[in-house]
Amino acid sequence: MVFAQIPPEALVFRGHVQHLLGFRLSRVTVILVQSALFAGAVSLVVGSTDALLDLVLLGVLAGLSRATTGGTWAGVGVRLALTATATVLHGVDVSFGADVPTTADQDRGFSRAVHA
Repeated sequence: MVFAQIPPEALVFRGHVQHLLGFRLSRVTVILVQSALFAGAVSLVVGSTDALLDLVLLGVLAGLSRATTGGTWAGVGVRLALTATATVLHGVDVSFGADVPTTADQDRGFSRAVHA
């Protein structure tokens, strides 16, 4: 699924759309417009707007990589790296030292007072 989804959307939004908009609009405007179009299209496909801001930010990041490198494949690499990271970290508690009970602790009935 990853290879059937990520390269085509990069070729459409960062390749075709960003290239065509670049003839008429400034670089910043092109990145913002293509990321909004990308986020809207993905939200329509998924049927939810829950991750709309995340999708816009992903579109901006991929658009910036396209604008700075001049190639579409940098955006594909960014998206693959983010997808791989999310897959590896799925279910991992990444609290960075905060004293917050984990889901496993909550399931066992522990509270913050027990950890203190």
